[in-house]
Amino acid sequence: MIVPSETEEKIVYDTLRNAGAKNIYVLPDSVRIIFRHYFPQSKIFHHTSVLTEGLLMQYKKNTDKKIFANFHQSYFEVVLLNGSELMFCNTFPYQNPEDVAYYLLFVFEQMKLNSDSTKLVLSGQTDKISDIYSLLCNYIRNICFASRPEGFDYSYKFDEILLHRFWSLLVQYLL
Repeated sequence: MIVPSETEEKIVYDTLRNAGAKNIYVLPDSVRIIFRHYFPQSKIFHHTSVLTEGLLMQYKKNTDKKIFANFHQSYFEVVLLNGSELMFCNTFPYQNPEDVAYYLLFVFEQMKLNSDSTKLVLSGQTDKISDIYSLLCNYIRNICFASRPEGFDYSYKFDEILLHRFWSLLVQYLL
């Protein structure tokens, strides 16, 4: 395996076509070199670029404000769309459901969103029996889970899977 001896990083960016923006981030040279060696035709995108572009494509006919939270093991992304316009995107670390509630309610407050009427769409590593969902229901009235990404034909076997858990994985194919 090829691994560089130095731990240098390179500043790279993704073009968010549907947002008319750039997502700038740091990519370790070791990751770039390994992917270039083993997967020379691959494209590397930041996880928030995939999520944001996927949401903008899937919700291009959206007319109201919606906030999206995509959960991972120890962090989650929050994306706010106003119609089909990107208003906010950030990543927050969390250790417990209270951290999630704090950050989401802070975003609601700062962006002047009504927690009774603004829809919160959840995806990633959460579900209806999670402590996160239970706690959020105490503060936010309009919560749902992300529906299947459009643009695919799904086998009936996918009916047995909570597809909101793999939303970002599925939608990255469309980029």
